Amino acid sequence: MRTRFIALVLGVLFALSVPPALANCNAAPQPGINWLGCDKQEADLQNANLERALLNRTSFQGANLRGANLQRADFGNARLNGATLDETNLQGTRFVAANLSEVSIQEADARGIRLDRATLTNANLSNSRLDEARFYASNALNAKLRNSTLAEAVFTQADFRDSDFSKATLRRIDARRAQMEGANFAGADLSDADLQNARLTNADFSGANLRGADLRSADISGADFTDAELSNAIWTDRRRCRRGSVGSCD
Repeated sequence: MRTRFIALVLGVLFALSVPPALANCNAAPQPGINWLGCDKQEADLQNANLERALLNRTSFQGANLRGANLQRADFGNARLNGATLDETNLQGTRFVAANLSEVSIQEADARGIRLDRATLTNANLSNSRLDEARFYASNALNAKLRNSTLAEAVFTQADFRDSDFSKATLRRIDARRAQMEGANFAGADLSDADLQNARLTNADFSGANLRGADLRSADISGADFTDAELSNAIWTDRRRCRRGSVGSCD
């Protein structure tokens, strides 16, 4: 028994001592490639297949990834400032704690994308499919998400001040405690959205659909609800808005 125990311990220690697979920074793009920590600044990776690639801490500043297959790739802590990811496949892709300042992710399929704690300042994610995306605690000041679909996306504790969600689909989103001061939700669909304790001062909800939305304890000072649909919404003071309420909670 003692001998087997010692052998087990030695086996565990050996496994822990084996270094992770080394990145191959000079390898051509391919599914599952290991580019951990590589420098790919300004690289032309248009239409590349990087599905399930290991791209943690990799530098992609200014890179062209238009049309690439990035499904389930891991960009954790990567730097993509100013990169182009338009028309990409980003289903299930991870950008946890990545820097995507001024990135362009337009007309992309990004369902289930993970952007927790990511930096998205001045990023453009318009006209993209972002259903069930996670933006937990992300910093997305002045981001653009016009006409995008974000059904059931998570925005808890995220900072989207002055961002543009006009005409976006935001059904059943979780935006509890999110900072969205000055955000533009004009014409957006926020039906059944959870906006509890969100900071929505000076936000524009004109013409938006807030049917069934939960605004309990949200700060809506100076917000514009002109022509907004508020039927069955729960107001900041916990009142249930009557069916047919438009522009104000009746």
